[in-house]
This record gives sequence, structure tokens and C-alpha cells, in this order.
Amino acid sequence: MNNMSMEEKEFLVRYYLRKRQKKESLIKKDEEARRFVELIDIVLSQMPREEREILINEFITNREGLWWDEFYSKSTYYRIKNLALNDFLSLIRE
Repeated sequence: MNNMSMEEKEFLVRYYLRKRQKKESLIKKDEEARRFVELIDIVLSQMPREEREILINEFITNREGLWWDEFYSKSTYYRIKNLALNDFLSLIRE
């Protein structure tokens, strides 16, 4: 995982979180979808608040533009985002 580029990590996290969104609508009909959504929610709940908020805003709620600009400098945002991607991918594999 450490040899992956930030773009590759972002692609994987985006895949998991968008899949979570699609599965959420199937929960009542599909036990596998319910388990997947629960897994993603558990992973997110184990992450530090700032990391979790960045992933939710980037990949679940799809906030537009520079939403993070009022909270972080550009370098801080990318540092925390990179940590979030690494933590998410590590936790999802456990």
C-alpha cells in the first residue's frame, strides 16, 4: 500500500465509499449490502474525526469545490487526506 500513489489510493477509497452509497439503498432487500454498509461505517468510525470528515465530504456527500479551504491550508488538507486514505485502506483489510 505504501508504494501506491495518492491517486491510486484515492481511486480505491472512492470505489469503496461509492459502493457503500449504492448498497445503502439495497439494505432492506439484500443482507450482503447491509453487511457491506456496516463494514464501511465501522471502518469510518475507527478513524480520527478529521480523516473521517475528509473522506465523507470527498466521497460520500461529494461536496463541490474547495470546501476544505475554510478549515485547512492546502498542504494540511492533502496531508490529512493522505493519512485518511492510508488509514481507510489499512482498516478495510483487517
